[in-house]
This record gives sequence, structure tokens and C-alpha cells, in this order.
Amino acid sequence: MKFKKIWWTDSIFIIMTIASFTGLLIPAGQINPKFVGIPYTVWVGVLFCILYVIVAYIASKLQEEGPDDH
Repeated sequence: MKFKKIWWTDSIFIIMTIASFTGLLIPAGQINPKFVGIPYTVWVGVLFCILYVIVAYIASKLQEEGPDDH
């Protein structure tokens, strides 16, 4: 069961990485719409950074060794 959870976190990380380097979420040459005067691309970048940290935290918690895992 633990392996399946780790596999899901790795898959989510890979999908997010692929999506962030393609034009799926950040259209090329487009800075509109703006929110609070900040371009869309910056907001998407900040959102992805937060999501990367959350996924990395979850993966690290899943891979921690318990007292009997030595």
C-alpha cells in the first residue's frame, strides 16, 4: 500500500513538471490576465512552487523509516 502512495506522489510530480514546461498552463507571449497587477504567469509559477513543496512533503512523510524498517 505504501508503494502505491509513493507511486502516486511521483506521478503527480512528473505530471506537474511536464505541465509547467509546456504551454498547457503558461501560454507563450501572454501576460494577461493580471490579478492584483501581477501577470498570470507569475501566479501560476507561485502556485506550482507551493504544490511542489506540498508533494515533496507528502513523499518524504511516506518514505520515512519506522522503528521496524531497519
